[in-house]
Amino acid sequence: MMGIFKRKVNACDKPIEERSIPELIESVKHINPMNSKGIIEDWNNNAITRKFQQNNKDIPDNCQYWMNPNNQTSFIHGHLSHQDFIDWANGTGVAVRGETQEQKDKYMRYAVAHDKLHLSIFTYSKTLWMLDSSSNCIYGHNHMQNPYINNINLSNNRESAAVIKETFNTLIQPLLSNIKDNINNLSVIFSRHSSYMDGVCHTLAISGHGYWDARNTPCELENLSWSKDLVFAKAYSLYLEEEYPGLIECITWCDTNKFKLKA
Repeated sequence: MMGIFKRKVNACDKPIEERSIPELIESVKHINPMNSKGIIEDWNNNAITRKFQQNNKDIPDNCQYWMNPNNQTSFIHGHLSHQDFIDWANGTGVAVRGETQEQKDKYMRYAVAHDKLHLSIFTYSKTLWMLDSSSNCIYGHNHMQNPYINNINLSNNRESAAVIKETFNTLIQPLLSNIKDNINNLSVIFSRHSSYMDGVCHTLAISGHGYWDARNTPCELENLSWSKDLVFAKAYSLYLEEEYPGLIECITWCDTNKFKLKA
């Protein structure tokens, strides 16, 4: 599953500054209000009204339109003029969150990433620290009677958080290699890994480690309903950091500050 609001846009040969609001909405991917249909209808109604402006002198030349964005991490709702929509298309202005252009650039990077990347990276960006990218337990290949070296002790006398973390850590590097080799089939990798994690978590649960609760809370390793996809997010984050240095830090920063900063 990729970006939750991923959509196709229409090609437009006009420069950004010459496009109408409907053209901007239809041709610029990150200009994606929840109420696009209403904005376009209002724009078209005002365009018709202006043709008879001699009888409608109270219609302003620079109308404002209420906009409520789908991506409320990067963008802020409010009344926008045509110029505000143009600025938004250019990655600046009152619609883009951030008090400086440097901050706005971070939120624009987040917006581009949100449309292209697997959603797990956004769901788990603040909790990636809970897992490590290396493990003492490794697959030995040549030791077929006991193929794993430094096996994990699954005794239910141990703390569940430690057992689950050690188990999950062993899965990250193999999954990272799979992602690197098959990045164009990421959805397939995620689906297969999710099924595999069902078995892993079932084994942990019958060993006395972890429980099943709502996915949105609490965010702890023992909640297997929530943590089962953290392994994928961690491995995927390592791939992204190699390909796009600083992206994970940018995503985490934007999520952390989205309610602290206004445009």
